[in-house]
Amino acid sequence: MGFLKNLSVLLFVMVCWACGEVAPTEQAVLPDSIVTIGLDDSAIREQSMQDRIARGDTLILDPEQLALLLPQSFSGFMLDDTSSHFIEFDHRRMSEAFSNWSKEEVDVQLSLIDYNRNLQTWNGLCDLYRSTYVQDSEEELSLAWAAGLGENFSWLSHLKGEQHYRLSMGFGYRYLLTIECSGISDTSQLRTLIGKADWSQLQQTK
Repeated sequence: MGFLKNLSVLLFVMVCWACGEVAPTEQAVLPDSIVTIGLDDSAIREQSMQDRIARGDTLILDPEQLALLLPQSFSGFMLDDTSSHFIEFDHRRMSEAFSNWSKEEVDVQLSLIDYNRNLQTWNGLCDLYRSTYVQDSEEELSLAWAAGLGENFSWLSHLKGEQHYRLSMGFGYRYLLTIECSGISDTSQLRTLIGKADWSQLQQTK
């Protein structure tokens, strides 16, 4: 489910981009959220994969192992359920892990996908989510957004009129983390919420 959401977002933004229906960053309504895009890191992505191959890290993690990279604690929140599985897409195999947390009216779903050895797919995600463009419509605002967790890239989508945010981040040039939150009203609350989780295992990935 989480993977399909990520894919639908990717395809939607790519279509809008191709049709010229995206606005430059200065038109965004979240000016404090704009990421300053750095230099092209395509060489780093390639080198990161080659380093993993050299040390024998050539397979995706088993779903159960991948789940251990997700926060095992989330201050003030209750763990509702977890799941993990393999997924197949375009002749590529990946693994995905989920965890769902809740506190009063706030619900958080975490999804983590391992793209090891799928450099072409990873490059597509990275190039899109590091873009300086903004999708701003009556229904949704999507833009690059710095989460401050040491991520490779970070992309935020907000459903206007709803207390719902979706944040997609890359880690270790192979993992895609998606955080979906409902019950929060602004990015300040989103930052506070993110700070309640222990991301240490994911931040240490190479």
